[in-house]
Amino acid sequence: FWWMRANRLHEISLHLSGLLCAVLRKAQITIILKHIPLSSILMQTPKDMESKSEEKLPDVENSDQKTRVSFLKNLLIRRVPQILGGYLAASWILLEFMVWLVDRYPISPYLVDFGMVTLASLIPTVVLIAYFHGKPGRDQWTRTEKIGIPTNIVFSAVLLIFLFQGKDLGAITTSVTVIDENGEQIERSIPKSEFRKNIVLFPFENNTGQEENDWLRHAIPVMTQFDIHQDIFINAISTYELVNKINDAGFQAEDPIPLTLKKKITGEHHMDFFTSGVIEDTEGEIAVTVSLYDQRTTKLISENTFSGTEVLRLVDDITVQLKQDLKIPRQHIETTEDLPVSEIMTTSIPALQYFFRGRNAIALEDDWLKGIELLEKSVQEDNTFAFGYVYLYTYSLFSNQGQKVAQAFEPLMKHLYKLPERTQFGVKHDYYSMIKQDRAMAFEVAKNWAELYPDDLNAHYVLALLYMVRNQTEEAIA
Repeated sequence: FWWMRANRLHEISLHLSGLLCAVLRKAQITIILKHIPLSSILMQTPKDMESKSEEKLPDVENSDQKTRVSFLKNLLIRRVPQILGGYLAASWILLEFMVWLVDRYPISPYLVDFGMVTLASLIPTVVLIAYFHGKPGRDQWTRTEKIGIPTNIVFSAVLLIFLFQGKDLGAITTSVTVIDENGEQIERSIPKSEFRKNIVLFPFENNTGQEENDWLRHAIPVMTQFDIHQDIFINAISTYELVNKINDAGFQAEDPIPLTLKKKITGEHHMDFFTSGVIEDTEGEIAVTVSLYDQRTTKLISENTFSGTEVLRLVDDITVQLKQDLKIPRQHIETTEDLPVSEIMTTSIPALQYFFRGRNAIALEDDWLKGIELLEKSVQEDNTFAFGYVYLYTYSLFSNQGQKVAQAFEPLMKHLYKLPERTQFGVKHDYYSMIKQDRAMAFEVAKNWAELYPDDLNAHYVLALLYMVRNQTEEAIA
């Protein structure tokens, strides 16, 4: 009985010793217990056990620590941490320089991501070279390096091809040469299509509590659109081009428009960004808060508030900030002509009010006679108001008032210089087509318009119509 019990206890002790070994091994201490008989443990006196407890166990942990210290010391001798740290620091400086270049000059923004992926993917090569050649003295190339470095380079190349295939890593502009209607050659650098910015400027909300400020709901985004159109990098549409889609969704242009509807309408126009705006009255000043959103993600990109008593000055500030938020290259912003909006519109606030009340009457109330009458008052307030004449002849044409069309063109062509170039193309096309009856010249103007502003849908629409008239169906479809 005692013999069988002793054997059973011995088996249990062996099992427990195995478990204990596993636990101690995880703690980096190995104690061999499997061959210690249970009887030798049970028959020990307290004095024996005390003496045994004082015996020194194998210092495995110290041995492993020495191994780790030796490994770290080896890395230091081979200068791996120093070389890797220097590489990371140099990479960070290089990436910062690339960010500065992209921000400053018309260089592809993909270049920064390309550089970051390249530098990060080559870290294994840097570690291998540092480990085998960082130690002072001459070293031979090892088998590990001969296999590892080429493999890493091939992997990096494949990764870069996979991530950046089809993306333009060069200049973001391309050169275009056209012959204008006067036979003069024009050379222009225009942005490539993937780098142009397309934005929708929705009506603002009037939270001033004053009805006399309602005209600003449409005036500020529309004037911002006209101001933006001085820049070849940006294409914008605003209030009056959105009325039909807003109405189709069950809203009026005067209603607050939900963010989700703005996203939907922006997508239907194939635009990339859209804005929301709020107008408030703060201690006698107008405060305009403009929020810029990404159409695809509906992510808020920026939100800025502009305050002042001069509406036209606020529009200038909004335009500059939007260009910066849209990541237009700083060098382009600083070197591109950007006239104050008062120069391309008018300095007369009454003229502006008549102008926007007239456009509201036609676009929102469908009252053409009232709208044309108000537009006539706007150019009476300022007879150099070129935009006033543009919409006066346009609406007069649509309402079959041919005499007013001809009357509007004479002062308009005299003050054509006040308009942004892309607007001038449209006016010149209509002038040659309707007033001068020179279809060939109108065609050349439309071609140049579409070449220099390839994202302008109006330009392509006019050119397509002209191709159809000339029975050039393939060119019209293209």
